[in-house]
Amino acid sequence: MSRWEQFLTLAAQARHELVPSVNVVSAVRNRLIAARPQPVIEIDPEWIVFAAGSLVAAACSIVVSLHGWDLLLDPLVVFFQPMGDLLQ
Repeated sequence: MSRWEQFLTLAAQARHELVPSVNVVSAVRNRLIAARPQPVIEIDPEWIVFAAGSLVAAACSIVVSLHGWDLLLDPLVVFFQPMGDLLQ
């Protein structure tokens, strides 16, 4: 009997065998119950103060840079704004 015929015989034999069912639900459930919950992360008040200070600094830099943003969007304002100021 050649190896190929031996393989076909084993394959036919395997097709007729019953596959055992594996139930892992109870094991997974027991592991989840046994696992400890993660501790709650508390935020220190120093970080809140630091975040608020950063927010204030960002807001101030935005307010200061708004004039530059207008110049970036319309660069011809630099040339015509002084004439508009003289005519008023």
